[in-house]
Amino acid sequence: MCPQSPKPPDSVSKVKVTLQNLKPDQQPPEMAIYALDHGGKILKKLGKIRSGEIAIDTAWQNTGPVLALGPDVEDTAKLQRDGLMQFRSRQAIEHWIDASHIDVPADFWQHWFLHKICVSGTAQKCTLQFPYPRPSFSIAAQEQQHVVDHSMGLSWIHPPIHSCKPMCDGIVEVIEHRCCCRDFPHIIPVPDWREICQKFPELCEGLQQIPDIPIPDQPDWGLLRKKDPKRAVRPERSQGTKPCCGTGEAMAKRALKHYTATKDLASTMPISRRVMNDLQEMQALPAHQRHDFVTKRPHLHHLFCECRQRKVGETTLNPDGSFRFCYPRGWLALPNTVCRTTYTFLIKQWNQNQWVVVYNGMLTHDYFTRDETALLKTYHPLARACVDPEPVDVDNDKPFVLLDRIGGTRAHRLMSPLQQSELGINAPLPPNAGLADPSTPSDTVDGLKDCPWAMTLSIRLMIDEGMKALGAKYYRIGRVAADSNGNPASNAPPVYFDAPRSWSKVEYVDGMPTVMGEALGPVTVGNENSLYKIPYWSDEAWLSNQYHQSWDTTDQPGGKYLLIVEIFDASGNRLRPSGSTGAGTEKAFDFLHWKTPVEFDKVPFAALTHLFWTDNTSVYGDIVDIRKGGVPSTAQCQFLSGEPADNLSLGLRAYHKAGPPGNSFLYRWRLWWQRGLNGPYQLLDSGTQNAPPSMDIGEPQPSSSISFHDLLDGLSVPKCSFSVHLHAEAKHTNGNKRLREYDRWDQASFAAELLPED
Repeated sequence: MCPQSPKPPDSVSKVKVTLQNLKPDQQPPEMAIYALDHGGKILKKLGKIRSGEIAIDTAWQNTGPVLALGPDVEDTAKLQRDGLMQFRSRQAIEHWIDASHIDVPADFWQHWFLHKICVSGTAQKCTLQFPYPRPSFSIAAQEQQHVVDHSMGLSWIHPPIHSCKPMCDGIVEVIEHRCCCRDFPHIIPVPDWREICQKFPELCEGLQQIPDIPIPDQPDWGLLRKKDPKRAVRPERSQGTKPCCGTGEAMAKRALKHYTATKDLASTMPISRRVMNDLQEMQALPAHQRHDFVTKRPHLHHLFCECRQRKVGETTLNPDGSFRFCYPRGWLALPNTVCRTTYTFLIKQWNQNQWVVVYNGMLTHDYFTRDETALLKTYHPLARACVDPEPVDVDNDKPFVLLDRIGGTRAHRLMSPLQQSELGINAPLPPNAGLADPSTPSDTVDGLKDCPWAMTLSIRLMIDEGMKALGAKYYRIGRVAADSNGNPASNAPPVYFDAPRSWSKVEYVDGMPTVMGEALGPVTVGNENSLYKIPYWSDEAWLSNQYHQSWDTTDQPGGKYLLIVEIFDASGNRLRPSGSTGAGTEKAFDFLHWKTPVEFDKVPFAALTHLFWTDNTSVYGDIVDIRKGGVPSTAQCQFLSGEPADNLSLGLRAYHKAGPPGNSFLYRWRLWWQRGLNGPYQLLDSGTQNAPPSMDIGEPQPSSSISFHDLLDGLSVPKCSFSVHLHAEAKHTNGNKRLREYDRWDQASFAAELLPED
């Protein structure tokens, strides 16, 4: 009989956990033990404390060099290392098993009562738009306009316009800022503007020598306020300095150019307006009232109290620029201490293969309580606004596929009649078929209507999430030239787009957000090629403003083309809507044609087809001659003299040769003149139709005229040089903007002099 081996000791032992100073009627926090590496990174949760006990497994010593006791949370990334009670694994396990007891000091466990804290807000990318000084403003009227600089000329510029749009595709870091003022608020001294300037110089507009500033009897909090532009005065010129020349209008233009060329708008944005307004308000208060003033404003506490900050987590921006973040936080009331918690935020966006901080609330002094909805504005030049339009609520009884956008243009703005066959419109086309923003007989005002498509078009589909359950795996997009009835010209087959395409998404790698690309295609499945994977929104954290296909319209002659969309399953079988005609496996979904902003037509065919009219030719713009008294002259150098009543005009051509009958792809043309160096300028003539209607045939079109008196009005010496400018603008669009690349400019000059009176 073989001797039996000794029985190994039990690897699991129950150990009692005792919390120091826990009152009999007090509930303990929920606790757990975690394994950490030497750097403090939490590797895993090992076990939970239940009913004051935990089962200690000797195998835990192999899970990590450090064990830590702390609050029980599901997401270990939310735990702070300095709040955990840490031990060396091997020694701790041996000691706990031998003692059958773990003693937890109150300084630790009192911080482990967790309750859920949520903060929310909205992020916006803002830009400054400086309105150009208007022509013919009187000097008196201009002097009533002000801007944030006091340089000569800037007082004539209109205040800049702040334009803000929601931000998305960003990561929001949430910073908890806890300021504790003992015996609050009595510990707060009477606010001293010098100390604030030393600690936060940006609040004092960069005062250079704070110790040398005389101390007034009543602190002059006006030093902290932004300069009031209405009280701006022009700096005195030193003796011997040549004064700026030109009209106020000209000085304004020059000052504006200088301002925008020398100021970094991202770094000169004002500090939190709320903070600045509060500091200004404090100046009117007596010292004994300032304590209460600060007490009621937690967003000011960082200026006066001792504060600590920590990152409590991060979240992503939603497509509308909003965000919300919740985390568990411990609570502990220290004796004789009153603490206030506020939050500030950092926003990062992916740019050039790296995360770039485009907003930092600590630099702008933007602090918010958890009860406030934070509004975060950034002027950072690399910050990107959301470009996706508002989501559309499509009320359809089945999953669907539709053409959503061309660039930023919704598909209902495309003049594409409802298709009457699988691969074509198959009906007589209206004159403006295939154009963007079609004109209608009820249009009474000229505008940017009937625009041709040009350059590269970004095609965005809307593929309902319900298509995934139907097995829809791939999409394919092709194009083919169309005839006058919107059918494939000469029955040609579609040419499918086959350029590589990928979408970017946010993934967390080792706890850090990373933007990664995922290839969509093209792939060949079965007998079908040029297929692309459908990027369902529920599959990944896709970035916004990504498109299913790009169409370079410059690689083929301008004209009408059909864009064709098909859907396939994982085996490469084409799917078609139930009840539709055409080849493919029938599934319960719909192809939809976006008719109006709120109307959708069902397409009973196996493919979704739209008509486009492309054009990549520019407009034509030319100043042909200069005319005195209606007599044209094409001489290179022209010196004109005349009586005050004599008129001057020009001959010009501005046109585009393509477009619907009676309505070309010329958007408009404008002709204006300017006198001398930095002199006044004025519109002379304009139009929205081809000028002349015969375009390049026959005589040029004469412009409106102006008298010599009006040209030379107000000059002490009645003669000067002049320049004239013609700008012919095109209607062309890529769906995101009007394409100025198809505009044309021309310029001419002459000299004019009033004849002396007899």
